Amino acid sequence: MRPLLMHILFILPQLCAAQDNWCDVDRRFNFSGQNILYQHFLERIYERETNGQIENRTDKYFPVVIHVVAIDPYQPVSLGQALNQLDVLNEDFAGKGKNIDKLLSTFSSLVADAGMHFCLASIDPDGQPTSGITFTHTDVKNIGTQTGWEGRIAIHYDQLGGKSGWDPSRYINIWVGEYGDFLGSASFPGMAQFPEEIGLIMNIENFGSIGDAGQSGYFGRGHTLTHEMGHF
Repeated sequence: MRPLLMHILFILPQLCAAQDNWCDVDRRFNFSGQNILYQHFLERIYERETNGQIENRTDKYFPVVIHVVAIDPYQPVSLGQALNQLDVLNEDFAGKGKNIDKLLSTFSSLVADAGMHFCLASIDPDGQPTSGITFTHTDVKNIGTQTGWEGRIAIHYDQLGGKSGWDPSRYINIWVGEYGDFLGSASFPGMAQFPEEIGLIMNIENFGSIGDAGQSGYFGRGHTLTHEMGHF
């Protein structure tokens, strides 16, 4: 298992590059020997794999907040759509997703429940009840690809027409909005350019598998978020 993990980490740049414009991670981050942050990440993983001990742990629950940032002044993402997307995500991480039958037999023995569960946040940063979804109207087209001062990605900031995220040490922030030709992206561990950008971005057309997203063809089944959560 350890050699397999290291192999996956080292071939990650090639895997990202092979995705063309579907995933934006390789455009946002530099996975090369010249990137000190990436090399430091690999060194930490290698140290843990060779010197650490693997211990059993209980299931972990991660509060998620979904920030819908849309040109449509109405709510283009329903609660049902959000819950549906999280259902797909949780099934995939439990090894029970609808794509599991496409897994190569070489890896079938490694399939397991990751013990990771994603749920909508019920308490906001101020301690008040929340649905776990925020809605922001914007006039910025393809806001997931637009940048502001010092290269900040607009969708992450109130000041740039987006929505400022919640404390990333307490929540997983998922921004949903127009994202050009990309399906989604995520900040790679320890490599976000700014702490406000720790989280994931999803193209609003590919969020979930019901409603408009469910009509978007091959990528309308909700598994894109699983892919991006893997990066995250």
